[in-house]
Amino acid sequence: MGVFDRKVRRAAHRERQEIPPRVQRRILRTLSELPCFSSEPAGRRPCLRKRILAGAAIALALFVAVPNLSGRAAAAMREAPIIGGLVEVILLRNYLYEDAYHTADIAIPQITVEAGSEDETLKKSVQQINEDVERLTERLIAEFEADAAQIGMEGHTETDVYYRTVTDNRDWFTLEVEIYYGSGSGTVLYKYYHIDKATGRIMRLSDLFVEGDGYVNAISDWILARMREQMAAGTNVYWIDNEFEGAEFQTIDRDQNFFFAQNGNLVIQFDEYEVAPGAYGTPQFEIPCEVYEEFLRKED
Repeated sequence: MGVFDRKVRRAAHRERQEIPPRVQRRILRTLSELPCFSSEPAGRRPCLRKRILAGAAIALALFVAVPNLSGRAAAAMREAPIIGGLVEVILLRNYLYEDAYHTADIAIPQITVEAGSEDETLKKSVQQINEDVERLTERLIAEFEADAAQIGMEGHTETDVYYRTVTDNRDWFTLEVEIYYGSGSGTVLYKYYHIDKATGRIMRLSDLFVEGDGYVNAISDWILARMREQMAAGTNVYWIDNEFEGAEFQTIDRDQNFFFAQNGNLVIQFDEYEVAPGAYGTPQFEIPCEVYEEFLRKED
C-alpha cells in the first residue's frame, strides 16, 4: 500500500464521522487491499549496518486455495514478498463472518522458508512467528465468537485483522499485523515481527541496544519533547505531564512497537488510546538516528 493510501486510511479512522462503523470499516478494508505501485526502495538500517546495501526484494503474487477464500481475501494476497530469497509470506487462510450485527475479517498470514534452506536459526524463527500469529488469530476468533454470542442482537461487534510487509531488504524483515476491535467505538492495536537476516534471529527493540535504560530514556525524552511541541501548537493532544492522572505517558516500554522508516530511522508506534485520546488515532514518531545511535549494539 502506498503512503497516500495509508494516510487516508489512518485519517478515516481518526476523524469523528457520521458514517456507520461498518461502512467505514469497508472503506478502510478496500484501501488496505490496494496494490502498491511505488518504486521506492524498502526500508534500510544504515545506523545498524555500516555498509551500503545493494539489491532489492522481489514481490510475488501468490494465490492459495483454501475453503473460505473469498475474492476479497484473494486481493489481500497480492503482497507476498521474498525475504532475501529464503522465505515468503502468504495468506494461510481468512476467517470471514458477517450477519446483521457482527462482522469479522481476520487474515492469517504465514511465513514459509524456501525449500533447501540450511539456515536452522531462520527456520526456528519463522516457526516461532507462525505459531505466535496462529495463537493470536485463534484467540481473536474465539473472542469474537464469544462476544457475538453473548451480545446477540443487543449490539454490534467487529474484529478485523490486516497484515503488511513494512520492511523487506537484504538486511531486515518486518511483518506488521494490525488489529481492529469495534463495539460501539473502535480500537486499533499493532503487533510487529522482525527478523535480522544476517543472523536469522527474531528481534525486539531491546535487542538493538546495549544493556541498560539509556535508549529508553533518550527516545522517551525526544518523544515527550515532540508531544509538548504539538500540544503547544494545538495540533494534537497527549496524555502527558499529569494532565490525565493515572494514564500519562512517561517512557516507552523496553520492547515498544517499532519499525524502520524508508530512510533507516527508527519509528516508534503507539496503539490507539496508549498515549492519546482515541480521536488522535495511533501516534507514531520517527526518531533521528543521532538520538539513539550511541546506545546501539556494536556489529560482531
